[in-house]
Amino acid sequence: MAAHTQHLEEPEGIRMVFQRLCREETRIRLKFGDQEHECLVLGEDPERTSLGITEAERNLWELKPRMRVLLCLEDRGRKFQAITENGRQRPPRRR
Repeated sequence: MAAHTQHLEEPEGIRMVFQRLCREETRIRLKFGDQEHECLVLGEDPERTSLGITEAERNLWELKPRMRVLLCLEDRGRKFQAITENGRQRPPRRR
């Protein structure tokens, strides 16, 4: 019997997963090269998903905007992986 692969491709379904992960403060894993990091989903909107990775961690990884990372998460007992693009970082707030 062939292995069953689960796919979640509808934008609304994907947004619901990220909203649930954010609300439940569930950690997800990011992988880039040999680096791996667990972080929280801080927010989600139609344009982007904000993850709790610090600028220091991005610098350590030498992670630049538009580079791709592997995102691994589990929702309701189902595991998902996606290759996603690192978006632009917002400049630090001035105090």
